[in-house]
Amino acid sequence: MSKLVHLCSDEVTRHLPPFSVLYNALRDTMVEYCVKRSVVQPVRQQLYVPGTTDRFIPMPAIVASRGVMGIKVVCAVPSNTGKGLPTHLGMIQLYKLTGELLCQMDAEEITAKRTAVCSALATKSLARPDSKILAILGAGVQARSHIWAINQLFELDEVR
Repeated sequence: MSKLVHLCSDEVTRHLPPFSVLYNALRDTMVEYCVKRSVVQPVRQQLYVPGTTDRFIPMPAIVASRGVMGIKVVCAVPSNTGKGLPTHLGMIQLYKLTGELLCQMDAEEITAKRTAVCSALATKSLARPDSKILAILGAGVQARSHIWAINQLFELDEVR
């Protein structure tokens, strides 16, 4: 039986590796997925709670070249608005290919950084190298994380 490393909150996941490590790891994984076709990731499914827009969203993947498989499970619960509860809650579990659990982590901070770093990868490929202005549509965790990530690649003068 494996030892469970339980990273239960964003207090721990906030201390993820620096941007450059995340950027390189995600870039390499995207190449494995898109070019080498060596990442197994099925099309996303969403299970709706009957009579609501609330959803249960399992997102499994296997990256055999790195010896891991995992699943992120998100509960998107718009009906939590006004109840003092988040509308999105999630956990990530990472396993060895042997099935041994490596860790279980809160998904909020990891998702925010992963999404923003993926956007930064796209921005680096598509934006002019001398870009100085960033426009963000939206607010909250995703907006803040995108400003953080894209600011790592460009010397921004302005964020709108």
